[in-house]
Amino acid sequence: MAFPHASRKKTAFGLCLSLSIVFLLAGLLYLRQWADLSPLELKSHTSTPSKTNGNQAEKPVSSLNFPPSQSPADELHTTGKLGNGEWKFDPTEDAENYGLDDAQCDAAFPALYFEIDRAAAWWRSNRNITLEDVDISWKGSGMVRAMIYGHQLYVIEPRYNGEGYDIRRALALLSSIHRAVVAYHGTIPNVEFSFSINDVPDPDHAAKPVWTLRRRVDAKEKWLMPDFGYWSWDLDLNGSYEQIRREIAAIETDFREKKPLAVWRGAKSNNVRTDLLNVAAGRTWSDVKEIAWPGMTWFRSESQGEFIRIADLCRYKFVIQTEGASYFSRDKYLQNCDSVIIMHRRQWVDNHHHLLITEGLDQNVVEVERDFSDLPLKMDYLLSHPIEAERIANNGAKTFRDRYLTPAVQTCYWRRLFRRWREVSFEPYLYDDLEEEDAVTSQFSTKKKLRGVPYETYVRTAFNDYMPKCTWARKISRMC
Repeated sequence: MAFPHASRKKTAFGLCLSLSIVFLLAGLLYLRQWADLSPLELKSHTSTPSKTNGNQAEKPVSSLNFPPSQSPADELHTTGKLGNGEWKFDPTEDAENYGLDDAQCDAAFPALYFEIDRAAAWWRSNRNITLEDVDISWKGSGMVRAMIYGHQLYVIEPRYNGEGYDIRRALALLSSIHRAVVAYHGTIPNVEFSFSINDVPDPDHAAKPVWTLRRRVDAKEKWLMPDFGYWSWDLDLNGSYEQIRREIAAIETDFREKKPLAVWRGAKSNNVRTDLLNVAAGRTWSDVKEIAWPGMTWFRSESQGEFIRIADLCRYKFVIQTEGASYFSRDKYLQNCDSVIIMHRRQWVDNHHHLLITEGLDQNVVEVERDFSDLPLKMDYLLSHPIEAERIANNGAKTFRDRYLTPAVQTCYWRRLFRRWREVSFEPYLYDDLEEEDAVTSQFSTKKKLRGVPYETYVRTAFNDYMPKCTWARKISRMC
């Protein structure tokens, strides 16, 4: 005998089961329509519209908020047709975007690559670079031989003096190169190269095709690379390049509100700096003073009151730059100021010095004689022509702070350097073939050995040879 309530239970169960199947099928169809989308289509459905094209890496939002530069100079080709839309470099959003693609780099920084193209043209007109050219046995220290192979950075041979500062410089440069590689999603050529970490890269004039921090005007064979300071300076008083820019942005004011003085701080380490101190002494417009640096990270007590942090130099209307042991090591920082940059005639070339304009409506720097003999005359002129002085300052900030000295520039520059170098050099090889004899059979066999240490491993072991040995006593006391 059938019970009515049992029949009703079966009917309800069947209805629930049917509805569950319907919802399950609908869910599967919904998921399939997303699965059929390409990654680019999927991103367009799940994120807000972006001003970049689909090939660009995720854009970080910069925390910089500089006051706008009121420059009359026209922008230099800042837009480009990328994909199906137009992209424009925005320093408030793109300044720290290390993943710009090739088209974006070219659109944002069209005048960036002069030094790379110059070096490539010089070698192309002479001869190709060979494996022997990147050998660094000719120099006792201050060099690193490295390789990029298959999107991986390797350190083949470092040569240090044992004092430690050159290792830190090398690590900063290797880290900068590594960032340029891993932030890029396109193809990077395999290249083998050597770079100098010393202020004077080639004191014996060996004329090697070395990547250097700066070059003398007549060293046509040298390739300029970004300075290690774009990663971080090893002094506690400075810090990373990005951090210094943030500090400058935090205190930057309108040009007319700044101190109407010319400021400089530094060690009296060469004739140029001695001339500056002598010429500026006693001038009403001068805040030029010596800082005594007996060590790498500290200065004498009598200099403590005279020390000024990099960012605080931007509080002055006029900031003076000088060469040191070789080049202007602070120019990349000071040219982030909306101030008039004053520099003497140079013997050393930086990778952005071709962008310096010393006269005309687009003037962005004031150049004086190497002995500063005309500095008083030019200071008198600038102080009596404040509108012109402000225009020069604004031009400089617009050209360098807001474009050609932004952190994003560095990865674009490195990747162009890799490509142009490869055009006139050789295809590296990843392994050495080693012949080994079997102890039992006396038979020889060939084994492959990696030609270098991967970057990720090297940064953990770079100081090993310069640290105290890990004795049993040190192990027991957990000092190693």
